[in-house]
Amino acid sequence: MSILCLPIVPLVLAGGALFGPVTGTLLSLFCSALGATLGFCISRYFKPDEYKIAENSRVMKLILQVERQGWKSVAMLRLTPAIPYNLVNYGLGLTCIKFSHYLIATIIFIIPNKIIVTCCGYYGVNVFDQIKRVFVSG
Repeated sequence: MSILCLPIVPLVLAGGALFGPVTGTLLSLFCSALGATLGFCISRYFKPDEYKIAENSRVMKLILQVERQGWKSVAMLRLTPAIPYNLVNYGLGLTCIKFSHYLIATIIFIIPNKIIVTCCGYYGVNVFDQIKRVFVSG
């Protein structure tokens, strides 16, 4: 889904509701890492040859900063909830950051998000179950 730039949160919530917190987290982590890898590779290897950025532009300065910081930039971007993962995947593919640094940092730094959202899905279903029992038996 991240390849198509669709929201992932409903699927991760559903994973928690259907598979529980541990299995749901592992499944969403695997699928998110796979989607992130595909997005990165698509933008890195299928970009047009005429893709050029002006030397002194803000975008070029940002790209150079990301490349200098390497995995630290990936970590910061993954821990920032305001920036969609999809854009990060495609954007980092346009830099010269090492793929191994990208992948390892991505996997490590999406773990907290996946645990939280999966648990919200799991416990959210339990809360709705309790509410339903109160109203049905009451």
